[in-house]
Amino acid sequence: MTKQHQNRSKGEHIPRRYDTPPAETITPPSVHRHPVLPLVDIGSRKFEELCRDIMRQVYPDHRIALKRRSGQDQFGVDVEGFDELQNPVTVVSAKCYKHIPAWEFRAWIEDFTKHLEGHWKGKSVKEFIIAVSVEAK
Repeated sequence: MTKQHQNRSKGEHIPRRYDTPPAETITPPSVHRHPVLPLVDIGSRKFEELCRDIMRQVYPDHRIALKRRSGQDQFGVDVEGFDELQNPVTVVSAKCYKHIPAWEFRAWIEDFTKHLEGHWKGKSVKEFIIAVSVEAK
């Protein structure tokens, strides 16, 4: 029995931290009052790029960059928004899954906050955003 299976059998949840591939075909938007795009279909890498592009629109005075580089630790973040002094003041953790139970948010927040006294210390982070591919209530 794997350690992951043992933890789950004791009632402990293990959050997802893996890439999701794009779908072979894109699901048409829903036909609700407000059409919803099936963002999960684009896969996690394109979802991170979409988050970067949205940040560029929302924070036009920031330099926006993906944190995904080969061999580089991410410290709970996928996209960084830098101020004029090159401090990462706004950071985004992008999660692209079809269904997201509420308990996973806590684990993803901890993925970021456990680095506050280390990597992020003194870096002027003012906003931590979790961007998800599904509506969360």
